[in-house]
Amino acid sequence: MKKLSDFDYKLVEFDVNRNKEIEKLRKQFVNQYPVSFIKVMKYKDYILGQKNHDNFCYQIETGLRKLGSIQGATSKKFGMYQDRNTGEIILAKKWNVSNSPELTFEEVRKAILKLLKDGKTNNRHGIINSKISQMLCYKILSVYFPNLYLSIFSENHLNFFIAQFHENINAGDQFSEIYDKQMELIRLKNEHLIAKNWNGIEFMTYLYLVFPQAHDVREKSDIKVVTNLVDSEKSSEEDLVINGEIKSIKDIGNSKKRNVPNENSEENVPSIKGKTKIDFEERQKRLSEIGALGEAVVVNYEKDRLTNFPELARKVKQVSLNDDSLGYDVRSYNEDGTERFIEVKSTTLQKSEKLQFYLSDNELQKAKELSNYWIYRVFDVEDFCEIVMIENPFSPKKLEKIDIKPTNYFVQIKTN
Repeated sequence: MKKLSDFDYKLVEFDVNRNKEIEKLRKQFVNQYPVSFIKVMKYKDYILGQKNHDNFCYQIETGLRKLGSIQGATSKKFGMYQDRNTGEIILAKKWNVSNSPELTFEEVRKAILKLLKDGKTNNRHGIINSKISQMLCYKILSVYFPNLYLSIFSENHLNFFIAQFHENINAGDQFSEIYDKQMELIRLKNEHLIAKNWNGIEFMTYLYLVFPQAHDVREKSDIKVVTNLVDSEKSSEEDLVINGEIKSIKDIGNSKKRNVPNENSEENVPSIKGKTKIDFEERQKRLSEIGALGEAVVVNYEKDRLTNFPELARKVKQVSLNDDSLGYDVRSYNEDGTERFIEVKSTTLQKSEKLQFYLSDNELQKAKELSNYWIYRVFDVEDFCEIVMIENPFSPKKLEKIDIKPTNYFVQIKTN
């Protein structure tokens, strides 16, 4: 079975901030239709089909369509609606009370209030037995409780995503309810170092980014296990000479099942002699996929570190995406507003007493030029991610603790 971390090379493409507008719309809806208002809401504030779009059903279906579509089903899913041509109030059979819109809506309203109560307490029995149609049921839950439920309501899409992790097209069948399918995906999310801090909307966006094939799933027969993402079995730790600089490529695939060279051994210090320059364009995609995780971890860590300084947190940037000649990977900030230039050195190995890594000549020169230069050494990058933060080890006061070997530089820092 695969873990969410097996697809971490996609983190570099994911920007949580892209959901800000969606979150703004969600909050507007919840503020417009709080529980206190729903308790006294009239059916004209609810039903779809009116010329006025200022109603619960239109807003949750169309106004919030970016939070997950429920437009595939008919308007009967709302229990009642207004015919746009005749103006007649249509009452769904299972909700109809004495052919009365008022009495029928009273039943609908009670069901919505009960669902919100059950959703808040994660009452599985109450949720799966709700009289509300499934798509509308889970759309409501995801809007009011985005930290508890996903913005994915299609059973086929949920089965598709589950299939990718279980590597079995029928894996979703073992989870009988949409509730259980969502909880399985949320379980996978919560095991991930970074994703555990996302809400259901952010996780939904990320899943469709990693597996865009889900958009083409219409029926159960469309579900396939995607295999052409990254060939992790061919990934390995190696060093490439690119434009004269050593780049250390760390495997973020299934490295613990293979013998990965010990970075603390002399045999892992590369020699320039015999190296051949490898075409930059040909290997850049591979570099970005495998090397993205460590930098993504650091970007998220820095934003968390600056939680009390939101203006600074918003400015944290992975500059290496646009310019890899700067000599550092991430531009962050200190609490006083001054810039912090971070070079990220990642490894799949666990933390050791020695801190050693490769450094290019350009990175070394930038370290000497920039006073706020930091090295962030990310250990065990595919699992627990322990970060050792080293304030410019190349400053005059610290040079005595540095052992630099001219391989295009191999650095070892004494920590005791």
